[in-house]
Amino acid sequence: YFLIRPYAEMGIGDDWSYIKTAQVLAQTGHIVYNGWGSPMLGWQAYFGAFLIKLFGFSFTAVRFSTVIEAMATAYLLQRTCVRAGLNSWNATLATLTLVLSPLFFSLACTFKSDVGGLLCLVACLYMCLRALQTQSERCAMAWICSAALVNAVGGTVRQIHWLGLLVMVPCTLWLLRKSRRVLVAGGLSWFVGVVFVAAAAQWFARQPYTIPVPL
Repeated sequence: YFLIRPYAEMGIGDDWSYIKTAQVLAQTGHIVYNGWGSPMLGWQAYFGAFLIKLFGFSFTAVRFSTVIEAMATAYLLQRTCVRAGLNSWNATLATLTLVLSPLFFSLACTFKSDVGGLLCLVACLYMCLRALQTQSERCAMAWICSAALVNAVGGTVRQIHWLGLLVMVPCTLWLLRKSRRVLVAGGLSWFVGVVFVAAAAQWFARQPYTIPVPL
């Protein structure tokens, strides 16, 4: 990133719209859409607004939030591959194949929701794997509940990434169904997450200048 120096004080693709939302959020404390994009933005807008508060407004300051998300995605993806059975070298190779691909690397230099959404899904997958692999029932409960609630909040960056909550978590609970305590705790967390998703979707649909995406 520092070698290629992708700094430009102008919009790249759709990210000018999302950066404007983050700028208004930093100035007013409210999320305001401008009629251009369909992602909800959620925590990504707050992350960008935080960097604006910290460093003052610039396209580069806001976009650096995506670089941080990309680094977190790389770390979690490597650990997920190890948890899935790859040795450390192959897990690192698989991770580098993704993060150095032209698509991912170019998106990591913009303030779009793709990288943040991928981070959300990888985090959910990692937590589900931890829930399946732990020997402790209490730890399994903690991991599956965290997977549900983290994905519910994390999915606000881009609605399709709620697939972690709606697909990965129920599949994990099915595999853990022999443990009643894990099933009950995970089921309650899943239900809370689904209620949150429904409420967030209703809130988004009522905001001015949004582009609703049907399920």
